[in-house]
Amino acid sequence: MLELLVLSTEGGDVDLVLFNDLAIAILTLGVNTAKYTEIVDYALELWDRFASPKKVDWMLDLIDVLISYPCPVLEKREQLLFATAETLRRFTERIDEVQRGIFRALVKDLHLGESFPDLLDEPASLVEAKSGS
Repeated sequence: MLELLVLSTEGGDVDLVLFNDLAIAILTLGVNTAKYTEIVDYALELWDRFASPKKVDWMLDLIDVLISYPCPVLEKREQLLFATAETLRRFTERIDEVQRGIFRALVKDLHLGESFPDLLDEPASLVEAKSGS
């Protein structure tokens, strides 16, 4: 069903939410390396086709799901995070602080902070507040 969704979607929000719901259902059952790789590869395919500022929330939600479940292929999950980072960089002026904060939290959870120094800068207001204390 996941494959059919990936092949037939035009990137609508309902389809992408359904993708995440199906991924959660599959991950809940437990997955081997091949199935996990398949889920992430499908997500990468969707992201390649539909990456945009309006779809960032969907991808951040999916990465959060992937962090919440056991990961038999760390490199695949990281590949998805790196693909998302490229989109955040490309559309930096259109990404809001909430999305940046969620991305920072996901990167921190995966212990990959050194890979994204430009995307993990704290907002100026927080830096100023800390230095004023």
